[in-house]
Amino acid sequence: LMDLSNAHCLPRAPRCASCPLRAACITQSDSLPPPRPAPKVRNLHWVSLAPLREGRILLSRKKTGIWRGLFLPPTGEANGSDARAARALAKEWGLIGRLGAPIETIAQLTHRRVRIVLFPLRVRAATRRAGVWAKQEAIFPPLGKTTTSLLARLPGSRYPIPAPYRRLI
Repeated sequence: LMDLSNAHCLPRAPRCASCPLRAACITQSDSLPPPRPAPKVRNLHWVSLAPLREGRILLSRKKTGIWRGLFLPPTGEANGSDARAARALAKEWGLIGRLGAPIETIAQLTHRRVRIVLFPLRVRAATRRAGVWAKQEAIFPPLGKTTTSLLARLPGSRYPIPAPYRRLI
């Protein structure tokens, strides 16, 4: 029976017409539901800041959406110019400083493709208190004497950060 299915029940090109069990096969009945269409992938475009001040980066815990419960730098939807969106984001968060050159990555998730453009921001002043200013060691604990890999740092992180942001930071 297994040899029969190997010869006829091929996933991409089944040979139902020549199968001797065609009349009894469940795939030939009307009781099967129709195949579901592949999910559409949503394209998202986000602009983020990496606000740096005295060796610390500003993070806040995301309350909704994808990556809920994880820590992210200030992030918002990009509408139009990335630099203009980054300046608006800095103003919204009460951050005064100078934007650096953007760094970009693409995160491919199951039903989403997220383009993230991260702008380093050297913060001179912060007019409102939001989030947490995390030391770099809290995000990436120092390497031990025997460890040489960046991956060795990740389990000890005090702030869970999504992988695409971890790569950018």
